[in-house]
Amino acid sequence: MKISHYRPSECDVILGSECFFTILRNGRIFGSTGQPIAQSTMFGWVVAGRIRRNCNSSVMQSHLIRVENDCNIDSILQQFWKTEELPVKKSSLSEEEEFCENYLKSTYKINHQGRSVVKLSICREINQLGDTKGMDVSRLLTMENKFKLDSQLDREYKSFMKEYEELGHMSPTKELDYVTYFLPHHAVRRKDSITTKLRVIFDGSCRSPNSNSLNSVLGIGKIL
Repeated sequence: MKISHYRPSECDVILGSECFFTILRNGRIFGSTGQPIAQSTMFGWVVAGRIRRNCNSSVMQSHLIRVENDCNIDSILQQFWKTEELPVKKSSLSEEEEFCENYLKSTYKINHQGRSVVKLSICREINQLGDTKGMDVSRLLTMENKFKLDSQLDREYKSFMKEYEELGHMSPTKELDYVTYFLPHHAVRRKDSITTKLRVIFDGSCRSPNSNSLNSVLGIGKIL
């Protein structure tokens, strides 16, 4: 084993303070008063403390002791990551939770804007939703009546929908041969909000005439 305390070397990894206590091991060596302290960690021994006194220089110095042995840095990092992983066991998941976990892994992706995208985890028969068009049209007519009485609400609501379409979150459609679900939506205004005065709420919990909703056919994953 060779300790390189006198010559510069490349840094393999930098860990934040939130990881500090998870890498500590039993073992600490104290020197004389005012000298650095050696602490055993899962990566080897590290030394910290004051190295000089009465220093008036404004230059900050950082020193690292690297212990070279037969251990591979990749192997050490893998051991460290394993200690940080949440202990979720397959056996502790219900059938629905396991479905949601596998579905997330198979559909999750990052789009060209760097945003996370995942499909809805439909785990029950989609035909259970029933006919929601009539209910959705009724809510839309209610909103349009409000627009007639509040021109500002009308402008803000339509501006949101236009932006939603431009972002690619929705697109015009015609009557389709396969199962179609109409998702009700309504506006919520917060005049005291500094950023968003109006929010459009898409109501996935709204029940169709057969008492089912979009939320009722989606799987519920494990809460960690």
